[in-house]
Amino acid sequence: MKQSLLASLMLFAVLLSACSNPFTSKSGGSYDEYYDYAYEESYMSAEPMMMMADGDYGFDDSAARTEGEVEQKIIKSGSLDLHVDDVQETVDLIEDSVIEWGGSVLYQNVSRGSSSYYADIQIRVPAEGFDSAMDGLKDLSIYVENEWTNADDVTDAYMDLEARLNNAYVEEDAYLDLMDRAGTITEILEVTRALSDVRSDIEYMESQMSYYDTRVAFSTIDIYLTEDESVSAVTEKWRPGSTVTDAFADWLVFLQGLLDGVIYLAIFGWPIVIIGWLGWKWLGRGKKKKKARK
Repeated sequence: MKQSLLASLMLFAVLLSACSNPFTSKSGGSYDEYYDYAYEESYMSAEPMMMMADGDYGFDDSAARTEGEVEQKIIKSGSLDLHVDDVQETVDLIEDSVIEWGGSVLYQNVSRGSSSYYADIQIRVPAEGFDSAMDGLKDLSIYVENEWTNADDVTDAYMDLEARLNNAYVEEDAYLDLMDRAGTITEILEVTRALSDVRSDIEYMESQMSYYDTRVAFSTIDIYLTEDESVSAVTEKWRPGSTVTDAFADWLVFLQGLLDGVIYLAIFGWPIVIIGWLGWKWLGRGKKKKKARK
C-alpha cells in the first residue's frame, strides 16, 4: 500500500513539474531550471524503468544484457617478417591471395638494396579469416624470421561508448523538445548552443563506433619481405651489346683524359722548355769561352 502511494506521489510530482515548466507559463523562470528539466528528461529516458505489479520501480530486465549475451568486440592484428625466394613474385602472390580472402592491400612498397629486394606491405582481411591468412602468408616464405599477433578486447569500451551515444540521442531529443517551448531569443540561443554541443558529441561517438566496427570486422597484417641472399641475389642479365657500349664509352673517357693531359702539358710546359733551352745555350757559351782561352 505504501509503495502504491509512493508511486502516485512521484507521478503527481512529474505532472506538476511539467505544468510549472518556465517555458509553458507566461511568468517565465530561471534558465538553470530550464536546463535542470532537460537533464531530468534525458536521465529518466536513458534509464529503462518499468512499473512492477506491486507498484515498485526497477530496471527493465528485458533491456539488460547478461554477460553471455554480450557480443565480444575483438580487434585482431599481426605482423610477419618473411624471407622469400623472389620478393616481386611474392608480392604478386600476396595481392592475389588478399583478393581471394575478401580483403584489400592498404600499403605496398618494394625497394632494392645492395644485393637483394625488400618489400613492406600492409593488408586488411576479414577477421574470421585472420588465422588462415597468417598461415597462407607463411606458406609463401622460405622461413619466418619474426611473427607477432595481438587480440585487443574493446568490448567494454564499445558498450560504454554505445551507452553514452544513446544518452546523447535522448539528450538531443530533450533539447529539441525544449526548443519548441523556448519563448525568448536568449532562450533559443542558449538551447541552440547546447544542442550544437550535443550533436558534436554524437558525431564524434558515431565516428568512434564506426572505427571500432571496421577494426573488429577487418584485421590488419603488416608484412615485411626480405629476399634471401643465399638463394637469390640481384644480378643483371648479360648483354654483350651493353658491354661493348660501356667499353667504348670507357675508351672515349680514357682518350679524352689523354688529350686533356697533352693540352695541359702544352700550356703549362712551354715555360719549362724555354728555361731549359736558355740554360742549354748558356752552358754552351761557357764551354766555348773555355776552349778560346786554351
